[in-house]
Amino acid sequence: MVSFTKSLKVGNPLVADVDIGPIQNAMQYVKVQDLFSDCKAQDYRFAAGGNAAGQQAAGDFANLKGYFVTPTIIEDPPSKSRIIIEEPFGPIIPVQPWSEESDVIARTNDTNMGLGACIWSQDIEMAERIAVQLEVGSVYINSPLRPDWRVYFSGRKESGIGGERGLQGLLSYCNAQAVHVYK
Repeated sequence: MVSFTKSLKVGNPLVADVDIGPIQNAMQYVKVQDLFSDCKAQDYRFAAGGNAAGQQAAGDFANLKGYFVTPTIIEDPPSKSRIIIEEPFGPIIPVQPWSEESDVIARTNDTNMGLGACIWSQDIEMAERIAVQLEVGSVYINSPLRPDWRVYFSGRKESGIGGERGLQGLLSYCNAQAVHVYK
């Protein structure tokens, strides 16, 4: 994961070889930077990345307008840390080791958030077994977030009510009508 993350190219998303564009808006950029600051203040280990793109010594993004952030992996932060319990909506990912399925399921579900999860494993059957027990809207196995317009996309808990995409999502655009006749 670390070598893949380090290989990601950040920049203008309209350029063919760019993997990650900017954060969508200033308010979200500030939230992501606050999480970076918290991780640094807590002295968590950065396995990859860790700097706002504008703070990089090389100045790779100086000519680009936007809120760019270097993709980052935080290695084994505590389960109750902000980077674990909050949704960063930016390219900063906490990773934690685990050995027991019940432990990883309990830790994943022990949060107020539930938008999505990624499981990376060579054992697909085990990953699927874990996936169906997670209290999240979408689970991606051996892939980062990659929504499919044909599949319903939703969150659970404080990550959202309702959803979009797929047949179920299209139904929210329908005007249902009930006619009640009593004789």
